[in-house]
Amino acid sequence: MLSVAMSDAKAFGPYPPDRNMLGVCLRTAATLWQTMQTVATGSLSLDDVPTCQGFHPLCDWCDANGDCPKFKPVCQDGEPIALDDEYAEYLAQLTQLKERKRSLEGDIAEMEDTLRSTWHRLTSATSSQSPGWIAAGNYRFKTAAVPGRSTLDQTMLKEEVTKLTHDEQATEALLSRCRKTGAQHERLTISPINTKGA
Repeated sequence: MLSVAMSDAKAFGPYPPDRNMLGVCLRTAATLWQTMQTVATGSLSLDDVPTCQGFHPLCDWCDANGDCPKFKPVCQDGEPIALDDEYAEYLAQLTQLKERKRSLEGDIAEMEDTLRSTWHRLTSATSSQSPGWIAAGNYRFKTAAVPGRSTLDQTMLKEEVTKLTHDEQATEALLSRCRKTGAQHERLTISPINTKGA
């Protein structure tokens, strides 16, 4: 694959097949086919077909998401609430801003990579253990190694504590007492409404 920007072109990949992902895709396809056959024979009502409840990347692209039961509307007095075009424009603007943000983040990462590469290329010939800054007009830049984030492998910790205590229930109780849960927050999800033939 090739990523092309105004300042640079960068090749990346290739992406070799992943057996696990292929297995997931094949199992999903088999489940869809079996469900379709069950509905076709009348053994299952279309209203009883399970739908994906959480985020799924294909929902936004699905041609039939306009009346998909996953997107159950908020109703008032038995009628779905539908806001006026002012809110539709607001949602469209927010969606565009998020797309621009993603694009800007990609451009920023690409430019930072270029500057890092430049710094390494220009300082590789120096004998200094810690090369300094490189000036360019009214700016200067350098790179520095930053230690990786420290994380705790809970599965490994559970195994190690269980080896010491010889009691899996006591280990789980201990780990439960030590777990902290962050504050609940709300996530706003915006999804386009698609209709068949549109």
